[in-house]
Amino acid sequence: MTEPSPALQKLLRWEGAGGAWELEDDDGRYLVIALLRCDGGERMDSVVSDDRDLRDYLGRG
Repeated sequence: MTEPSPALQKLLRWEGAGGAWELEDDDGRYLVIALLRCDGGERMDSVVSDDRDLRDYLGRG
């Protein structure tokens, strides 16, 4: 198995730390994922990516 892309690694680390996330946009090429505090509140960061493995992980392949 290959190593996940940097974008997917970032999302997995965020999930592993208990953070929530929300898909903000998918224009068919780029995904924009908001990284939220663990209580589902404040937006702390985001992931913007066209990585295929991130898209597959989210079931948007």
